[in-house]
Amino acid sequence: MDDQEVKGSSDDLSTKPQDTLLLHLLRRPRHQHQHPRLRYCAGDHVHTRRLHRFEKEYSQLLHIWRDSSSLAHDDEAAEQIEIRLQELTDLLLQPQR
Repeated sequence: MDDQEVKGSSDDLSTKPQDTLLLHLLRRPRHQHQHPRLRYCAGDHVHTRRLHRFEKEYSQLLHIWRDSSSLAHDDEAAEQIEIRLQELTDLLLQPQR
């Protein structure tokens, strides 16, 4: 996802519900009542990097899951999925800067 997609208007995001969810999870509103689907400001590059990292980890997780015929019999894939889930959890638990 490039900066243009992240900086798009709320109309752009309404067509991509997964992006809306990611923005909601990864972005701290500037004001208590600000809606998370509002545009990014110039200083929000940290949030853009976190979003990119989240998307990368999530993509790797899906790739491993789709390539495994059975996680019950594929110990390596199961372990990699566990690692990716922990990475996603750690990313979401990181304090906002």
